[in-house]
Amino acid sequence: MIVLLIESGADKGLQVEVESGASLVCGRKRETDLHINDPMASSKHFRVTETGGSLTLEDLGSTNGTFVNDERVTMREVKPGDVIRAGDTFISVLCDDGNGAQFSDTGLSITAAGNTSGKKEIAGNVLEERVGVGGMGVVYRARQLSLDREVAVKILNSKLTKDPELVKRFLDEARAAGRLTHSNVVQVHDVGEENGTYYISMEFINGGNLTDLLREQGRLAPETAVSIATDVARALQYAESKNIVHCDIKPDNIMITEGGMAKVADLGIARFIEEETGGSAEVMGSPHYMPPEQAQGKPVDRRSDIYALGCTLFRMVAGRTPFSGTTSREIMKKQVFETPPDIRRIAPEVGENLAQIVEKMMKKEPAQRFQSASELLEAFAKINIDQPVFAQPEPRKVTSAPPPSPRKPIPAKAPVKAQPEAMEKIPELRTSHRARRGQGVSSTASFAPLALVGLFFVPAVFALLYYMNGDSGVDTLRKATRLYEDGQYQEAKELLELKGRSKDLQISKQLQELRVKVDMELRGKQADTRFNQLWAQYRSLKSEGASQSVLVSKLEELKLQYGHNPERARLIDGELSSVK
Repeated sequence: MIVLLIESGADKGLQVEVESGASLVCGRKRETDLHINDPMASSKHFRVTETGGSLTLEDLGSTNGTFVNDERVTMREVKPGDVIRAGDTFISVLCDDGNGAQFSDTGLSITAAGNTSGKKEIAGNVLEERVGVGGMGVVYRARQLSLDREVAVKILNSKLTKDPELVKRFLDEARAAGRLTHSNVVQVHDVGEENGTYYISMEFINGGNLTDLLREQGRLAPETAVSIATDVARALQYAESKNIVHCDIKPDNIMITEGGMAKVADLGIARFIEEETGGSAEVMGSPHYMPPEQAQGKPVDRRSDIYALGCTLFRMVAGRTPFSGTTSREIMKKQVFETPPDIRRIAPEVGENLAQIVEKMMKKEPAQRFQSASELLEAFAKINIDQPVFAQPEPRKVTSAPPPSPRKPIPAKAPVKAQPEAMEKIPELRTSHRARRGQGVSSTASFAPLALVGLFFVPAVFALLYYMNGDSGVDTLRKATRLYEDGQYQEAKELLELKGRSKDLQISKQLQELRVKVDMELRGKQADTRFNQLWAQYRSLKSEGASQSVLVSKLEELKLQYGHNPERARLIDGELSSVK
C-alpha cells in the first residue's frame, strides 16, 4: 500500500494511506484528505490517484506549483522514494508492507517513525531512520560501522547529480567543507558515490533543528534566541575567515544539540547549490529568510548571511517571520521593498537593545547592516552586560547667551472703537458687541448651547464610528475563541498572532489568556505526536526481537522524557516490568 507522509512543517509525521482505486486531494483546506498546514500551499493543491498499482499526481492549479523531486510538474506518475513539495512542505511517497515498515523501491527511504525493517547500508553506514527531507535530498540517522558511531547520512537529490561536471565540482566543494572544523559548524565526515547514489556523511545532532524547536514552542525567550543567534554568528565569523558565504541561513539549517548549542549545517555546500540553481526559490526553499540582494539576483556577501540571520532571530522571538504572503514572489517582493514590522509591537518583552540589533541586521542596503559577524557578536555581547548597543549622540553644547539689552517700554495704544457696519457682517461679533454694551448677554452664556451640543454630539459620533467599524480586538477574540472551541488551534494561533491586539486593557488581557490556552493545546498535541512516534519505535524494536538491554534503554529514555506525565509513566513502568 502507498503512503503519503508529511516530512516538514506543523503537521510533520501526519500520513495518509492511498488505497487501491482511491483518489485523494491534498491541500491547505481542512476538508482535504491530507491537510497541509502551510500558508504557501493552496486550498486544494494536488490530487493523487491510484490505478492498477500505479500512482498519478495532478496539480490542481496551485498558486506556487507542485514539485516532484524538485521538478515542477502538472501531471506525473510518482512512486515510492519520490518527494513531493507543496509550498514549503515536503511529502514523501512510501510503500507500507503492512507490518509497520515503510520504504521506497530503492530501499533508501527506510522508515516513517523509527521502524527499522529493511535496513540498508551505504558506504559502510547502516541507515536506521529517516529524520528529514529537504531540497538537497533525504537525511537519515545511521550507524558508521568502522567507528561504531552515530552519523547523519544525506542522500543527494538526483537532480543535483545528473551532470558529470556538476557532480565533480560538488564533490570538490563537499570535500573542502569536510576540512572546516569549528564547534558551531556541523562536521562533514565523508562524501562519495556508491552504485549511482551520492551521499554526504556528517555529524549527527540529537536535538534536531531549529525548525523542530520552533514548531514545539512557537517562540523562544529573547535570551534563548540571542544565545542561538550568537552561536550562528560565531559560525559565520569562522566562515568569513575562510571566505565562505553560506547563502541559506534559516531554521532548517541550524541544528540544536541536546545541550542547547547551535550548529550551522551545509556550510560551504549551500553556496554551491545556490550558484548552480541561480538562487531559485524553487530549489533554495522558503524565501522568508532571503536577503533583498539575493532575491533580486544580485551578488551576495557575508552581509547577506547577517540579513538571513536577522530574519531567523525575528522568527525566534516574534513567533512569525518578518514577511508573509501566499506566493514566493510576493514574499520576496516584500523582502526587497517593505520595511520589517517593529518587533517590539509583536513581542513587547524584547528589550530595546535587541530590537535595535534586529532592525540593523535587516536593513535593505548591505552597507547599513553590521559589516561582519565579529561586529554583530560585539553587539550581542553588549546585550548580556546591559550596555547600549549603539553609541548615543553627544549632548548638544549649550552656551550662555548675553543678557538681553533693556528695551524702552512700548506705550499703550488707545482702544479702537468697533465699527457697527463691520459687526453686522459677522453675527458672532455682533452678539459679543451687544454683550459688551450691556444688553444682558454674557460671554459664558453665549457658549453654553454649543457646549451642550458638543457634550452629546461628539460621543454620538464616536459611538457611530465604533458601531460601523467595530473593535478589532473584540472581533478577533470572538473568532479566535470559536476556533479554539472547535479544536482548530493552529488557525486560532495564526489569527491571534496577526490581529491579537487591542487598546482596551480588558480585551487585551482576554486575548493574552486565550493565546496561552492555544499555545498549551498546541504543545500538548505536539508532545502527544512525538510520544506516539517514540512509542511506535519501541514497539517496532520489540516486535523485531531486540535484546532486553536495548528495550530497557529505550524505555528508560522515554521515562526520562515523559515520566512527569502520570498516564505515560504508568504505561512505561508497566512495559519495563514486563521486559525485565
